[in-house]
Amino acid sequence: MEVTLINLHVLRLKLFQEVQKEFHERYPFLKIEFVNKTDDIWIKGLPGIDRHPDAVCLLDNDIGLTDEMTVAELENGLQDWFGNAVQVLRRIGRSWMETGKTRGWSLRLQNQQNASI
Repeated sequence: MEVTLINLHVLRLKLFQEVQKEFHERYPFLKIEFVNKTDDIWIKGLPGIDRHPDAVCLLDNDIGLTDEMTVAELENGLQDWFGNAVQVLRRIGRSWMETGKTRGWSLRLQNQQNASI
């Protein structure tokens, strides 16, 4: 039973990494992170598992990711799916900052505003 739970945990973390990667490719001035970081050691021993198609499907179909979706809507959707608090960060110069007061902005606006800084 414990092995099954560990495998499920590992696969979900691997999927989350792919979701992070796909999201960041779409919105280069934004990124998503777990609020409570999970132990990345768990996923280092899984070469050859391609979760990219699953990540695209999750973002597009399950979460309904669009440019007009707000940061808050994305965070809530990902939190519901992964069962962990998720936060969208914005890039300002070389730093990553919380979206905080701009959580109601669309992803497109958030990304555009940070691209111009």
